[in-house]
Amino acid sequence: MYEFDLHELRLLNEICRVLSATLDKEALLRKIWEQLGRLIDVKNFYLTSLHSTSDKMLFDLEVIDGVRMPKRTRPSGNDLSEYIIRTRQPVLIRDNYVGDVEKLGVHRASPSYEWLLLRRSATEL
Repeated sequence: MYEFDLHELRLLNEICRVLSATLDKEALLRKIWEQLGRLIDVKNFYLTSLHSTSDKMLFDLEVIDGVRMPKRTRPSGNDLSEYIIRTRQPVLIRDNYVGDVEKLGVHRASPSYEWLLLRRSATEL
């Protein structure tokens, strides 16, 4: 257990180092994806933010079945990502994805995603 915790801390430290060392958003997104891939399955993964003035979700990095998708936007909705961004509250879902999401009153997305969501809007980036 101790080695695993130390490994996680090293990876998070590497992400923080890159955050402070680069202004290149594309390189930063790629590095975050690479480092998180050492912690969790990122075969289905995305980094998104909510643009407050257009009320659109901005997908800067999206990977589906291991294939990187082009950048895109979509209208915001009542999904888990928007819920966390808007409420600024973390959500921990362990075993009962369907039940926990229904309790929150949000739309159910594919439970095949590993969820690691940060509470930021596009204006805070």
